Amino acid sequence: MIFRKIQSIFCCLLIWILTGCYAHPLVQSELDSENKDGPAGLLLLLDGAVILAAVDPGYRRIFLTSATTTGELDLLGPGTPIENADAFCNVDSNNPAPLSTFKAMMHFGASSGRRGPCSTSNCSGGASEHVDWVMTPDTEYRRIDGTTIIGRTNLNAGIFPVDSTGLDAGFSATGTEYWSGMNSDWTFASLNCGLWLESTGYNGISGDPTVTFTDALAIGPTGCGSSLPLLCVEQ
Repeated sequence: MIFRKIQSIFCCLLIWILTGCYAHPLVQSELDSENKDGPAGLLLLLDGAVILAAVDPGYRRIFLTSATTTGELDLLGPGTPIENADAFCNVDSNNPAPLSTFKAMMHFGASSGRRGPCSTSNCSGGASEHVDWVMTPDTEYRRIDGTTIIGRTNLNAGIFPVDSTGLDAGFSATGTEYWSGMNSDWTFASLNCGLWLESTGYNGISGDPTVTFTDALAIGPTGCGSSLPLLCVEQ
């Protein structure tokens, strides 16, 4: 949120500078000599500032992948399970913004740099517990349509209060269970497909993307040989 405020201030400052430059007699003379339509020159100058101002809409999107995968995520590509899961998100046909970066909302253990939101129930220690986490505190998240509000994360941690007030809307209007690897309080689930390296004989926790309370994170164990989608969060 602080970054976005700084970005807004920067954009306003840039517009002020460019407008001032345009008004300067030397700049005005140069623009008029190259383009009789002076206002068009100003629009060209302001174009970069307008683009910057439009970059951040003030929210992030979450989508459920169309493609599915077993819990053996190392088979998806040459990278680590985390890298493969993120790549899986970014190339999926449901991706609403191919030029944005999306990351998989999964718990990978949060040790040795592995991704995870909370080491204690509901991140009692705040955002300091996040490791490579995909959501930020006090941020609004919306569905793939960019209109339906899923909810706003807690002020002190990038998680939703699914165990109390719940989500405003499920992560997705429709869809099957997705791989989460989390307990209902955002901590690491012991059932995690062997840290997402195994399938046969292993189980992993999955969530229901259509509900608004704790089942959104953890509805129960699923055999790791099952093929489920991933939940992806815009960065």
